[in-house]
Amino acid sequence: MRTLLIGGDRLRQFHRDPGFSVINNYGPTEATVVATSGPLLPNGSLDIGKPIANTCVYLLDAQQQLVPLGVAGELYIGGEGVARGYLNQPQLTAERFLRDPFSGKAAGAHVPHRRPGALERRWHAGLPGPQRRPGEDSRHAHRTG
Repeated sequence: MRTLLIGGDRLRQFHRDPGFSVINNYGPTEATVVATSGPLLPNGSLDIGKPIANTCVYLLDAQQQLVPLGVAGELYIGGEGVARGYLNQPQLTAERFLRDPFSGKAAGAHVPHRRPGALERRWHAGLPGPQRRPGEDSRHAHRTG
């Protein structure tokens, strides 16, 4: 084996030199499974990589403003792979999807922002912050939890 692709759950253990490359994939179902991907390096942190093609990520505070480098925030995922809502569930869609102020689509997760291009997922149940109804724009953001 030369490369192992992982994803779908929190990486709890990682042998720093397994003898093959390990690619970590992250993304909620609402982002059609994978939104970020990147190699796990022997001396690096267990981050979730960078956005895949046609995807963008934003780290925002509770007021949905961009956070400075080094400050933790909610991860918003935008792009072609993000759902526009839940099929035949308008109430749930209204609760969990909101208009994307950055003209993309997104899903929320709490991550610390360490350096450009490297995001580390912090796992917890439920996400803080306000929930909003989608705006008139067809582009939405999704809040998980």
